[in-house]
This record gives sequence, structure tokens and C-alpha cells, in this order.
Amino acid sequence: MTDAPDRPYEPHPEQVALIPSVSGNEINGLGETEKRRPTVIYWDNPETLPHGQLMMWYVRRNYQGDRLKTRRRAEEIEAGILEPVADTAIEDSAANWTAKVKQEALDLGATQVGISAIDPNWVFDRYEVGFKWVIVLAQPMEYDLIATSPSGPALNEVLEKYNDIYIKSRQIADWIRQQGWQADPYGGVANPDRLTIIPGAVESGIGQLGKHGSTISPVSGPCFRLAFVLSDLPLVPDAPQDIGVDEFCTSCKLCQEACPPEAIKPVKQLVRGTEKWYVDFDKCVLYFNENDGCGICLAVCPWSRPGVAPRLAEKMRRRKEHSI
Repeated sequence: MTDAPDRPYEPHPEQVALIPSVSGNEINGLGETEKRRPTVIYWDNPETLPHGQLMMWYVRRNYQGDRLKTRRRAEEIEAGILEPVADTAIEDSAANWTAKVKQEALDLGATQVGISAIDPNWVFDRYEVGFKWVIVLAQPMEYDLIATSPSGPALNEVLEKYNDIYIKSRQIADWIRQQGWQADPYGGVANPDRLTIIPGAVESGIGQLGKHGSTISPVSGPCFRLAFVLSDLPLVPDAPQDIGVDEFCTSCKLCQEACPPEAIKPVKQLVRGTEKWYVDFDKCVLYFNENDGCGICLAVCPWSRPGVAPRLAEKMRRRKEHSI
């Protein structure tokens, strides 16, 4: 990994001038004791967002060269027409549909597939989702590229994998629609998500939330990208799994100490009525904008290194068994 800039990080004056009066952490619900739906804060129509000027500063600064090509590819993917829903819905058991959907996703190249019922509190408050299930797909990134964060090769890898897994989500949605059932894909870097995806990834057994705000899986650590499909196809939900991430992250300080804007906190915080690991949005977004992304926390995370995540998950499992 390239050396992180000296701390404390000082944001560019142009960005400082664009910081809105309302804190992004406040919008995200930091410190709130009651559960509620999340509020869109970034990656949507900038004219409707308090942080819209900051978002457009990022776009003007970074959408050029390879990044612009990747963005245009994402827009082309998003513009593609989904298969029409077949007139007659094929009937089968939820267990059989679940097995078929997962096999289809794995055959397409997803490394993990999880299913969860949608919690209304995952849906952004400006959108509505008329589906029961979320099918979460994961695809790993190349660690050697992510390890160069926040360089261009690392950022290209992130965007390319976002596009790749989004294509798979569209293919899964098309397949479901051909069976006569509604399905809508989301992900990539060109279409605003309708719901927060990490809770679905956790509840569907993909992994657990890490201190750096990313999901850590027992397959790829946090070194992967997600996309998802919403559907009313009869399905059987997966269960969340405990692979020891909370215990590990509590004692590990690597991402916390490597974060240039010091946005990663040592303890969990209360966010919209849930105690969880939380990354300071107001600090993180400024560094992210100036560097066209970041990923330093993923690069230094021990779970990211090839082959480490399965061994760490097993080690944490044995440790927990011995402590009982």
C-alpha cells in the first residue's frame, strides 16, 4: 500500500467552502436513539441534496480519462432494457427457487449469494420498495490492486468490479422475470440505490460489519463489491453469521490508524437506534473527494489478504467455542 498522507489531513479550501451547514453525520442519524429509515446523502440528484455541491465538486474533478470511460460504461449498463416479465408465473417451492437462484448467480461468477427479507428501515426515505426479498451478490476484487489504494489502479478495480457484479444482478433479474416474477436489479456506479445494501448483506449471511464500515466476509474479507436484486419470487431467507468480526475489530486498530482523515472510530456508536461501527461521514467524504475514492482501510485490513479470511473466520470460531 502507498504511504498514507500525514495526519491530521487538511481538506482542500475549495471543499471547505462547499460544506453545508447540516452535518452528514446528523443526516445519517448519528446519536439518534429511535429506529428510522435512512436519508439519501450522496450519489443521487445533487440538486436535492445538502451535500450536492460537494458531490459535483468530486464529479468535475475526477470524471475524466479512465474514470470517465468507466462511468460511461456504467451508464450504458444502466440504460439496458430488462427482460419483460413473462405473462405466466412458473410455480415452484420457495426452497427450489432459492436453490435455482443461487446456482444461477454462482454460475454467472458471483462468489457469494445471500437472501434476506427486506426491513423497511433499510429503504431510503425518498423511495419506496414494493418487494419482499433482497438477493445480495458478492464479487471479489484483486487484492494486489486494492493494496495500492488510493492510487488509480485500486480505484479502477473498485469501479470495474462494481460494474461486473451489477451486470450479474441484471442477468439474475432477467432470469427471474423470464420465470414470470417481478425483479429489479440495483448496484454499480450509475443508478442510485433504493436501500442501504450492507444491512441486507449482513442479514443474508454474506458477512459482518467491520470497524471500517465495510462488510467482512469469510470468503474475501472486505475486499469485494456488492449488487442486489429485489424480487417477489418465493424464497427462503438465509441467516446472519457470526465470524468473530466484532471481537477482532475491537482489538485491531490498523484501519483506524491508517485513515488519513481519522474518520474511523475505536468503538461502536449509536446510529438510528442501532449500535454499530460507524465511519465519520464529514471527515471521510472530503478525503474521498480529493483522491477520487480511497480504500486505504480495505488495503490494510488483515481480512483482505488472499486466503486470510477463511483462516481468520475459523480461528475466531474456535476461540469463541473455547471461551464458552
